[in-house]
Amino acid sequence: MNRNFLRTIAVLLAIILSVSFVFNGCSDDPDDNESTTEVSQSAPDAHTLKLPYSKNDKLNPFTAESMLNQSICELVYDGLFSLDENYNVSPLIASKYTLSGRILTVTLGTAKFSDGSAVTASDVVASFNSAKTSPAYKTSLAGFSKAQVSGNAVVFTLTADDPYAVNCLTFGITKGGSSQDNAAGSGRYTFVSDDSETLLKANGTRAGFSAPK
Repeated sequence: MNRNFLRTIAVLLAIILSVSFVFNGCSDDPDDNESTTEVSQSAPDAHTLKLPYSKNDKLNPFTAESMLNQSICELVYDGLFSLDENYNVSPLIASKYTLSGRILTVTLGTAKFSDGSAVTASDVVASFNSAKTSPAYKTSLAGFSKAQVSGNAVVFTLTADDPYAVNCLTFGITKGGSSQDNAAGSGRYTFVSDDSETLLKANGTRAGFSAPK
């Protein structure tokens, strides 16, 4: 994932004046699967910012193949942890973790999906199984053999000792591990369909986040 691109998106999000985005489809050509279209502020009004995405790709963290759509999904689907520019981990859905040999145990916090339901260990395990074969995460999760529910925690089994295994637990969490577009997530924003447009609106259930008004 290109972290300079993600930082650019973060800056753009910080300067907007509302909680609503309109995605600008990059191409209607079915043979055009990638796009280098720049982010445009030529929106219908001063409170809307257009972001580029591929209409021919999915808007789900487990099925999106283009970097554009994978990056947009990171705004909607939180992982257990996030990484800063120095690759240090910070908890998002997780509250803490312990690593003992090849067993990595992650305890969950109190995150909620955009529909108001709690993010459970079962959702994390299902999402892990979806992420294991996904274009975005299958490489980073190759060192994990399985994940199991243990109360309010998830126990990951590694294939080899790895003191930095927790850095790989950034895959997006969807409700029930769903691979469908518009699946419920617990990120800063949520997808909303409005006629022919796809919008991002602030996720009101996400603790500690308030979009600019």
